[in-house]
Amino acid sequence: GKTETTKDLGKALGDYVIVVNCSDGLDYKSMGRMFSGLAQTGAWGCFDEFNRINIEVLSVVAQQILSILSALSQQLKRFTFEGREINLVWSCGMFITMNPGYAGRTELPDNLKSMFRPIAMVVPDSAYIAEIILFGQGFGNTKVLAKKVHTLFSLAIQQLSKQDHYDFGLRGMTAVLRYAGTKKRNNQTAPDEELVLLAMKDMTIAKLTAADLPLFNGITSDLFPGIDVPAVDYSRMKAAIQAEVKAAKLQDINFTTVKTIQLYETKNSRHSTMCVGATGSGKSVSWKILRNVLNRMNKEGEPGYLRAQEYVMNPKALSMGELYGEFDLNTNEWTDGVLSSVFRNACADEKEEQKWILFDGPVDAVWIENMNSVMDDNKVLTLTNGDRITMPEQVSLLFEVADLAVASPATVSRCGMVYYDVTDLGWQPFVDSWLQFRQDQHSVEHIRRFFDKYIAKISQFKKANCTELVPIVDFNGIQSLCQLFDAVATKENGVDPQDETNYPQMLEFWFLFSVIWSVCACVDENGRKKIDTYIREMEGTFPNKDSIYEYFVDGKNRTWQHWEEKLKGGWKLDPKLPFYRLIVPTVDTVRYNYLIKALASNEVPVLMVGPVGTGKTSVVQQSLSQFSSKYSVLNINMSAQTTSNNVQDIIENKVEKRTKGVYVPIGGKKLVTFVDDLNMPMKEVYGSQPPLELMRQWMDYNCWYDRQRQTIKYIQGMQLVAAMGPPGGGRNVISSRIQSKFNLINMTFPSESQIKRIFGSMISQKVFDFEEELKPLADTMTKATIEMYDAVISRYLPTPSCIHYLFNLRDIAKVFQGLLRANKSVIDNKTSMIRLWIHENFRVFHDRLVDSKDREDFIEILSSKLATHFDQTYHNICQNRVAPLFGDFVNPQTIYEDLDDPKALKAFMEVQLDEYNMTPGVPSMDLVLFRDAIEHIARIVRNIGQPRGNMMLIGIGGSGRQSMTRLASSILDYKIFQIEVTRQYRRTEWRDDLKRLYRQAGVDNKPTTFLFVDTQIKEESFLEDINNI
Repeated sequence: GKTETTKDLGKALGDYVIVVNCSDGLDYKSMGRMFSGLAQTGAWGCFDEFNRINIEVLSVVAQQILSILSALSQQLKRFTFEGREINLVWSCGMFITMNPGYAGRTELPDNLKSMFRPIAMVVPDSAYIAEIILFGQGFGNTKVLAKKVHTLFSLAIQQLSKQDHYDFGLRGMTAVLRYAGTKKRNNQTAPDEELVLLAMKDMTIAKLTAADLPLFNGITSDLFPGIDVPAVDYSRMKAAIQAEVKAAKLQDINFTTVKTIQLYETKNSRHSTMCVGATGSGKSVSWKILRNVLNRMNKEGEPGYLRAQEYVMNPKALSMGELYGEFDLNTNEWTDGVLSSVFRNACADEKEEQKWILFDGPVDAVWIENMNSVMDDNKVLTLTNGDRITMPEQVSLLFEVADLAVASPATVSRCGMVYYDVTDLGWQPFVDSWLQFRQDQHSVEHIRRFFDKYIAKISQFKKANCTELVPIVDFNGIQSLCQLFDAVATKENGVDPQDETNYPQMLEFWFLFSVIWSVCACVDENGRKKIDTYIREMEGTFPNKDSIYEYFVDGKNRTWQHWEEKLKGGWKLDPKLPFYRLIVPTVDTVRYNYLIKALASNEVPVLMVGPVGTGKTSVVQQSLSQFSSKYSVLNINMSAQTTSNNVQDIIENKVEKRTKGVYVPIGGKKLVTFVDDLNMPMKEVYGSQPPLELMRQWMDYNCWYDRQRQTIKYIQGMQLVAAMGPPGGGRNVISSRIQSKFNLINMTFPSESQIKRIFGSMISQKVFDFEEELKPLADTMTKATIEMYDAVISRYLPTPSCIHYLFNLRDIAKVFQGLLRANKSVIDNKTSMIRLWIHENFRVFHDRLVDSKDREDFIEILSSKLATHFDQTYHNICQNRVAPLFGDFVNPQTIYEDLDDPKALKAFMEVQLDEYNMTPGVPSMDLVLFRDAIEHIARIVRNIGQPRGNMMLIGIGGSGRQSMTRLASSILDYKIFQIEVTRQYRRTEWRDDLKRLYRQAGVDNKPTTFLFVDTQIKEESFLEDINNI
């Protein structure tokens, strides 16, 4: 009761009290304006939540207050304040009310503390307060009633479970008693005890979890023995709810009716209400139904029901300044915020209808605290520019959140709560609605049978035995199942209601296929094996070879077909394509292509998950490129620095205005937006990711706000496909509310047979026109490389001293990239081919190793593979245990050849060094080219001479990383590009340098080496940009 006490004292003394809700957006200028106003009018200022102001501002505020106080003590009539002379009325006063020490609060500086007299507010005597309020509301026998209410609240605190959204404090109690008073005035004959009990139940039951409900009922029946709660007659409202549910194509179940009525009651008793519950628990449905019900009953002329209209926004998709408005620090110009402008418009509109401002997004201690004065009894929104917007009766706030884990207690106590339990709703109603409105009604009882036969068992088995790379909720799995089934069970795929003999069986085949790729699509490799055996036990129609994940339904022959059947065409190696553009079709690519195509052409958002290097991006891009010309594709690469503004700008560049506030993709096409690395954006302090919140607002409501004009923009004709790696290493766990909008498919690591197929088919086509004795080596090299890779991963693990010991599929690819450079004029016998293979393994794996122990281990691994696969020893092939060195820069035809003459190589390098030093405008390098230096230069040339050949050179300062790179670049005739870091070097200068680099390489077509040194990383965001290059 801090603020109320101050207001009450002012009332008693006849002084005007102005309550200001302070926020971290206040600066010393706006505070100074308030103080000068108070001094000139003699009013009292009550600064609520004063310690949310930044500490830098508070120290200036202390000087401002001091100047007023010293003027008062000298009894001046005029004094100088902030450089202006103003009047001083002696009755002005300043009061600070604050709640010390929790999230987002600062400690007050000492020079400020010393000017105020501290008063500690202890726990109020709530029994006494309850008694007074009851008396004021017109109840008799208040002492007994107040004691009961007080006991009920204290027992609820002690006995019910601790949930984030529970609050049984003073605010909750006064709200209940006022509500009871309203009921008393509407119904004057009912006994007092009944009314108090009814109000208690109305306001509390809505927020209880399933486990706490019986406890609470027990407490009330002990405190109010023998009293039956009178049932409120909601029969008309129930009828309207049922009609609206049917109109919305949903199931009329008790849960929806009860929750809608609870929401209605809670909204009547508090002006800010929160719908709390996990994703898929029916929050959105219940407020939409309630809105439609109110509109319907208003139309039918029922007394007491007003029309309702909602204004939706996701507060976390905007920054604080964009929500509440901010001053431009340079020009001191005020720009209005989205929330403040929506709020102002809603409050100014005096029509007889309810206006709901709906915040659909996470609630955290930053943005919501500015609403504190709106949500309590003051009902005023105070903005940083001094605007005070009063909220009239017809405006109310509605929040839709998943949990209140990061909300402050101050927020929870100010709102009414309606809790939605996912388990109460389940997925059955969704399936019922889906079946009820299927076009093909013959299938309904069959599909019901399949649901009973498979789903419950498979879900339980999956929960008990499998781990998921990215866990999904049950409801999401079922939803994905239905969407996938709609996409694949079509006439073209053999599901034909006219064909009565095969119809049920084809339905079952496709249903199973959909189960495997929805409910079971998110488990990892081991989980797939377990599910494979489990489903085979239930359903014996699968062929025995491979797992059930390897099959699709063949509509013509009405059987299961292996995906490999689709690969019969074979694949030709195109020597003109750069290596990274080569895509060898495999079971994986065909399968995921098929799924993405089926889902995306039905406008279902797809999310591909999988470890690094499994080809998520290339598979998605490949399948999107096969879409018809009706579609245009937009790629968005997310990174840790991506903001919601970036995403909004990228998408808005691709759309054009159709009518006022409605935008469609350019050229009348449909837009498929592919978001790569969906979970990379950095989490804020309280764990939300603004770019994702923006996307969720679009997925739910098809709109977002124009940040400059604060108007709504509808974006139509767009759909999303996304990809992301598993959480960890800079990738975050994303909110389940956005994840449940997607069909999630886990791309597992390709099986060994797949890897052999990919690289084996490349290399065998490569050696096709080589000498006869080399052809059998193709398979051997493929097997040996995969085994090398497995051995290397298990032996070399990343540690703090060697953080770069990270290997993935791309490293296998790099070995083969080198092997494909072989030239038959040089490589004409077995030994030379094996030397090439050894060289590529050395380059890819050995070049990373940091100490001699690791290097010796590597040579041992390599020797064992040589012995088992090639029947050779390392000594035999490499004399004196010197590893081979290949390069294409010595001979003029750029043939990739074995550089086995060290003297000639050294002479060549020295000539190159002299040439480099002769170049005008280049500081000359005085280098001694010893063996290691020459090898390093050869390694750098080998890598940067390839398309997408980027290198990270790791070593201590002065080990020659830069000079080697310069020499290597000059051998290849590349330009060197470097940035110059000055003290003022920030993001803008960095971006300008990048533009210069892009112009030089992309417009002037000059091959360029961009040399970037770790001492030049002034800001973390530089690395982000390099990552996106």
